Amino acid sequence: MTNTRTCMLMAGKLALFSSLLMATSTSLAQSGIELDGVALPAPTPYAATYQARAMGFRTEAYRQLNLQQDDSYHVRHGLELSVLGATLISVEESSQFNWSDRGAVPLDYHYRQGGVRKRDERISFDWDSSIAMMNRDERQKQAELQGGLLDNLSFTAQMSADLLRLAQTTDLTAGGQTLQYELMDWNEVDIHTYTIVGAERIETLLGEVDTLKIERVRAPERDRSTTIWLAVDHEYTLARLEQVEGGTRTELLLKSIEMNQ
Repeated sequence: MTNTRTCMLMAGKLALFSSLLMATSTSLAQSGIELDGVALPAPTPYAATYQARAMGFRTEAYRQLNLQQDDSYHVRHGLELSVLGATLISVEESSQFNWSDRGAVPLDYHYRQGGVRKRDERISFDWDSSIAMMNRDERQKQAELQGGLLDNLSFTAQMSADLLRLAQTTDLTAGGQTLQYELMDWNEVDIHTYTIVGAERIETLLGEVDTLKIERVRAPERDRSTTIWLAVDHEYTLARLEQVEGGTRTELLLKSIEMNQ
């Protein structure tokens, strides 16, 4: 019974990685720093693997960003954990988006979770009619779209591009800048705010990596903290992620990465 409960708790913790695996025109509230309207750099395709750890369990996770033949981008990530031959949890998450001078324009988002807890969610973005069609398990609904809205995965490409552009005019190593994004969620538009802490060289399974440390801003009463480290020499892709909630720590740590120039 104890093992079953532990496995279910582990499934819940690992499922959090899907929402972490880190805007109306992407609001960059950089303490008075202004971008000059130059187009944001398009993302570079890459493939990365990570070690996911929570509650004493370990498994491998992946994230890939590809450029499609129609010039849209496709980013996906996932993980799977099996115990005694049974799948405890499997997560697959993907986003297809176009790229404009101002960044990501999401087209389709899909989240699928299997194992002990099951969930299937999809968001289709119809920008011509300004409507998002959302499906979650057996439920459906529509929501109005506003310019700059992102999804849980396309925003990671947006953040990397924002940092690349901002680094051209600002010393990010000192920290203090704030980034804010508006994400389309099933229940509402979810505003994510992040503060740049500064430069930090960290140890990963790939070796030492120069990173930019960033923390998500949460209400003081929330018993959850999220910190991400983005690899400076790999266009600010994810190198490490750590979330602490209720005293339990979950972590993603870079294992390998290949940038496709």
